[in-house]
Amino acid sequence: MTTGDRIRKRRKEIGITADDLAAEIGVDRSTVYRYENGDIEKVPITVLEPVATALHTTVAYLMGWTPEATDYEDGELIASIPQNLIYAFDGDVK
Repeated sequence: MTTGDRIRKRRKEIGITADDLAAEIGVDRSTVYRYENGDIEKVPITVLEPVATALHTTVAYLMGWTPEATDYEDGELIASIPQNLIYAFDGDVK
């Protein structure tokens, strides 16, 4: 699975559109599709970090260095989870 595949998979898992992701990271929708389709193979770290944040995941996951989409020990990442979602799952962020 490529970085683009992981971006697409995670975007769909959390239910946001390419337009939403593009707006969040400050690029055009076509650029998001180019990342996802592999037209841009080497996504710069300056792009991967905001993409990971917007997708509530880690750069390590997007790069394929870890199979888990969520780093449960990353306090900043956990803090970005909406509180109503945490309450719905009785505080279990996994």
